[in-house]
Amino acid sequence: MYVEHDGQRYGAYFPISGPIPLYRYRKFKQTKTEKRLGKLETLAKSLKLPDSENDENHQVILSMKNVVEPVPTREFDNPDPFNEKRFENILKAKLAISNYLGKPLTILAQGDRDMIDAILSESLDKEAVMKRIKEYFHNRSGEHAN
Repeated sequence: MYVEHDGQRYGAYFPISGPIPLYRYRKFKQTKTEKRLGKLETLAKSLKLPDSENDENHQVILSMKNVVEPVPTREFDNPDPFNEKRFENILKAKLAISNYLGKPLTILAQGDRDMIDAILSESLDKEAVMKRIKEYFHNRSGEHAN
């Protein structure tokens, strides 16, 4: 077999195998995920839950459940489980402010960055800093709207 393109002839190309008969179907090669899914399906089919409560396996399962004690749990008292009321340093505070604003601080105007530095030089208390940042940028967004 030859291929012609723009007046040039390429080839000779020989067939790898014969033609595929119409009654024969070739499956596509399975991906890793499909193979893993197939293994899970065969495993699920091989597992069998007890049909009735009188089954021996069911009695064993119930006795094992009675032996295992539940793990004690305790809820956190406040939203900050480690009771960190202050930022560790100015860098961590700036990272938190950047996450709150949703953009890097370097693209802010110089006046905004100076205000952030002034707020952080006064205190590293999380509540106070974030409250002042929210107030400042909330008022700044109102100025830009006007």
